Amino acid sequence: MNITIKQDLLLKALQPVSGVSDKKHQLPILGNVLIIAENQKISFICSDQDLELITTVTTAEIKEEGAITVSCRKILDICRGLSEDSLINLSTGASKVQVLANRSRFSLMSLPAADFPMVQVSPLSKEYRVSGAILHQMIEHTHFAMAQQDVRYYLNGMLFVFNPGLQVVVATDGHRLTKTKNQENQSVDVGCQVIVPRKTISEVLKLIHPDQVEITILLEENHIQFVHPQFTLTSKLIEGRFPDYHKVIPHKTDHQALINKNLLKQSLLRVAILSNEKNKGVRFLFNNNSLTIEAQNPEQEEATEELEIDYAGPSLEVAFNAHYILDVLNVVPSEYIKMAFSDPKNSVLLSAHNENQDSHSQYVVMPLRL
Repeated sequence: MNITIKQDLLLKALQPVSGVSDKKHQLPILGNVLIIAENQKISFICSDQDLELITTVTTAEIKEEGAITVSCRKILDICRGLSEDSLINLSTGASKVQVLANRSRFSLMSLPAADFPMVQVSPLSKEYRVSGAILHQMIEHTHFAMAQQDVRYYLNGMLFVFNPGLQVVVATDGHRLTKTKNQENQSVDVGCQVIVPRKTISEVLKLIHPDQVEITILLEENHIQFVHPQFTLTSKLIEGRFPDYHKVIPHKTDHQALINKNLLKQSLLRVAILSNEKNKGVRFLFNNNSLTIEAQNPEQEEATEELEIDYAGPSLEVAFNAHYILDVLNVVPSEYIKMAFSDPKNSVLLSAHNENQDSHSQYVVMPLRL
């Protein structure tokens, strides 16, 4: 193989795949990037055997087609160290890759391209198309509720539900749940749903941008594939049964409060400073058109703030993990947030107070016992 490529194009192709490269795996080749030059394009591939990312470059000079693997970290660091106007030449020798740029010369060890473990997928039969802007928004508004290293492995990911005219994404860690839906006229199988791993969701969120470029989502029994004009991401799915989120979302709430999102966020940030480090618990005391937020810690320190809100229900006291409420406030798009609840023992339903956004995202937070 012998190719010449601009520094900025090589850097743009290597940076995304480097996040998938598994440097600590027992297979040393998984720390390498597979570079394939053929059919007038250059593909860059990294894999950890569960997740595979491919980026492509079409505006490069291919003098000789071929395939090589080389340390992803080293080739990326070399690329970063070169000036933006550099032309980089990559060529293969005897078990080595020669890198030439300006007056710089590097010789890197290579492993056989044939040994690189590509993700094996069966024919992908189910297809869904969505704009990058919509997919980015849906994941951004939902992903923070995914569990981390939970023994209930099916919680360590995001549920994708595909139905005709409706796509739903759901995440929960057992203490809170987020749900976002997108209504489009799509022809997909009824009841098709899959659980996408946490790492895959994180990579997708980094890769896609809030623009209107169309993303194709391909599904088969064990894999999901996200296809974009500049990348293809293939991932194994999590096996298991995701909790019935319909039962978690409160459908009957007797009381609701309308609160200015920014005022609530700033008050919470201040009061949480003196909350218990273990559970970050804060108390919400609802009274007629007022909300008092309180926190205290084992050192007998206390904090209190009062807000004017739109609330006409009975006096209620309910405690929450402050971080769970703040996570919701960070993504809600409207100026005001609606909190709906029935009593202090049951979960609260949060949503944006906006006719266009109100039904798109729902956030459920379980109360704490302080």
